[in-house]
Amino acid sequence: AKDKPNVEPYPGLSALGDGDAGIFFGRDGDIMSGLAKLQLVRRRGSPRLLVIEAASGAGKSSYLRAGLWPRLKRNRDFVPLAILRPAQGILTGPDGLGFQLAPWFSRYGRPKTPGAINAAVGGAGEASSTEAFGALIAEATAVCAATAPDAGPPAPLIAIDQGEELFATEDVQESARFLQLLADLLKLGSDGLDLYV
Repeated sequence: AKDKPNVEPYPGLSALGDGDAGIFFGRDGDIMSGLAKLQLVRRRGSPRLLVIEAASGAGKSSYLRAGLWPRLKRNRDFVPLAILRPAQGILTGPDGLGFQLAPWFSRYGRPKTPGAINAAVGGAGEASSTEAFGALIAEATAVCAATAPDAGPPAPLIAIDQGEELFATEDVQESARFLQLLADLLKLGSDGLDLYV
């Protein structure tokens, strides 16, 4: 990695991240397969969910964060918005929607605070929350839409790392709310929003 000239090839037990893509090697075939599967899912339009499943400690998080995600950032077909982690709250936690999506808007000159994102998505009515969630994803996608005349609009992509944490007893209400918002949004497919998870 350019910004880490003396980085060790094995950082320990922590998952590799986006900045470690330069030292994440030996999984090119798996990465290409994952990208091809995402492309196929998008062409079919369903299912809108791709699951990375393997044994504990197999490197799923590193594969997502240092393998797939950096390549998806260079792919015109997808807009990789955020990698969320359910622990401590998938909506309001430090790795939740608000804190992970706010930097995206800042990067494109449309700053939003995590609190503003959480307030919009956490509205009182279920229908208005789903609508706000859809509008938020649509706005996040629009700020970087492809400018090539022959290119179709890119599909927004949200990743959930350690998805099994969605079903833990901690933060169960927030996880259930997020899953309901996601289900409603994917079911509606409103205003041409082509979201994948």
